[in-house]
Amino acid sequence: MKRKLLSVLLTLAMALTLLPVSAMAEGETGTLQSQIATSGTVTLDKDYTEDITIPSGADVTLDLNGKTLSNTNNGKATLSVEGTAVVKNGTIIGGTGYYNIEVKKGGSLTLENVTATAGNTGSSMIDNWGTLTITSGVYTGGLNVVKSEEDSKLTINGGTFTLNYATNGYTGVIFAYGTTTITGGEFIQSLTSTGRWNHPQVVATGVVEGYTATTVVTGGTFTNKMSSEGIFRGVGKGTSDNFKVSGGTFNKSVPDAYFADGYIAQKVDGVYTVVGPYEAKIGTTGYKTLADAITAANESDSAKTITLLQDVVVADQIVINNTSSKTITLDLNKFTLTSTYTLATTSSAARYALVNNTPLTVKNGTFAAGEA
Repeated sequence: MKRKLLSVLLTLAMALTLLPVSAMAEGETGTLQSQIATSGTVTLDKDYTEDITIPSGADVTLDLNGKTLSNTNNGKATLSVEGTAVVKNGTIIGGTGYYNIEVKKGGSLTLENVTATAGNTGSSMIDNWGTLTITSGVYTGGLNVVKSEEDSKLTINGGTFTLNYATNGYTGVIFAYGTTTITGGEFIQSLTSTGRWNHPQVVATGVVEGYTATTVVTGGTFTNKMSSEGIFRGVGKGTSDNFKVSGGTFNKSVPDAYFADGYIAQKVDGVYTVVGPYEAKIGTTGYKTLADAITAANESDSAKTITLLQDVVVADQIVINNTSSKTITLDLNKFTLTSTYTLATTSSAARYALVNNTPLTVKNGTFAAGEA
């Protein structure tokens, strides 16, 4: 009988540990921190003014339940994550010093439907040294809205991010030094004027020696309201080579060097949209194949430049023959054009992979063929 009673009590105890915890008033159950010291789900039942830490080894879901978690202004982050956490459905307000939210090395944080606001402009609103995933919400303010340090991982799938401050040097709505992937969201640099030496960007990427820095953008809406500043920027040792942009819309033009191979931006009704993949372009018009671009150039009544957007392999003979005898320039753009055309042994014209009947200039890359 005692063994049976003990078994029932143990089962009941285990079941209780799996139940979600509702954070109660401090007079009843203590601080919010005491409710999230161990793994589980915590749902707020009121607003809290408290700086909390998700400890290393914990796996916590913090449901803000429409409530607000505010900073104590004691020089700490409102939310510091050392373990694993999902935080959702509420508001987090930063203090007058330090970050609002921080993810430390080894920590992992997912933010869903959170409204987070910086309390100062001396620190980034969010600082990430670990793994940070943002799926939705509204994120505003700070020196940078989100800063992701070297050896970190940042993934943004949605949300609205607004930077409204600038200082000497470069700042960003997103300022990344690690591995960053942006698939969606709205990113706004809202200043229209600032100091001469201030350069607020939408997405800035820097490099720390010994670490990989890559920013991949496949979607999202990006706006910089400063006429003289850009959408993307490599900072310090960072360059356009640290970006691979294959999606998204922008309120201003973006240099081709930031795009992944085969992609360009086309302007329609004042908005630039990434399109592709293409093998080549003429001006801002992309072409699925180099052959299509050559056909368009040959039929033009003015000189045209065909620019490769990626390495291209062609099986057919390349024939340049502009109907108006205008010059065509083939800019290989540092890519390689490879011909696998089978050279004939009888016809003189068919013995060449590339034939030009009208003026042609080939530059800036590698052309590989049997005979040309």
